[in-house]
Amino acid sequence: MGLAVAGLVGGILASSVMATVAVSAGAAEDGVGALALAQLGLWAGFGAAAAVAARRSRAPVAEALGLRFGWRDAAVGVPLGMGGQLVGVPLVALVLRPLVGSPDVEGPVRDLVEGVRGTDAILVVVLVGLGAPIMEELFYRWVLLRPLEARLGRTAGLVLTSALFGLSHFNPELSGSAQVLVVVTLSAFGAVLALVVQRTGRLGLAMVTHAAFNATTLVALL
Repeated sequence: MGLAVAGLVGGILASSVMATVAVSAGAAEDGVGALALAQLGLWAGFGAAAAVAARRSRAPVAEALGLRFGWRDAAVGVPLGMGGQLVGVPLVALVLRPLVGSPDVEGPVRDLVEGVRGTDAILVVVLVGLGAPIMEELFYRWVLLRPLEARLGRTAGLVLTSALFGLSHFNPELSGSAQVLVVVTLSAFGAVLALVVQRTGRLGLAMVTHAAFNATTLVALL
């Protein structure tokens, strides 16, 4: 548990440093370059925690970190991820509408990717469609989930990691009602991913599902 906390805190600090360096070097504060460096800093913390966890386990890296894939992962994960974005997200928004209304939750992301072309577009696709699914699943659904399950049980581990996953997507540029909608929606999606990992005992299907979820968003916005 301490390892996961250290990875998260270290990643947040590294992310802040990298973003500051990018802006100091002339990158736009809300541009793709600054975002990329900030994400790399965060993922460095996640990756370091995963590396230490793998070393401590003394098992082969793929086994220690649940990095196993099955031939059904794409067949199940792609429709599950797309369904989460196209059906699950609107369903959560519908349920929460009496409480939060219909806030704009896509504004900051839309502003970021609008007009992005060439190298920047490729970078966004790599970050959102590939990097985030791999690193976030590795950290939240393995490095963090497993010790929480061992200490508090499977249900508590699922709930806590899902809530933290949702809260990690807090965006100060959004309104209060939009924040609530984003956090609740992504917490629910995080719960689905955690359940997938608990059922399969590996990360492959969850990573594919997460990638399909993110890719569906990119296709709609790019």
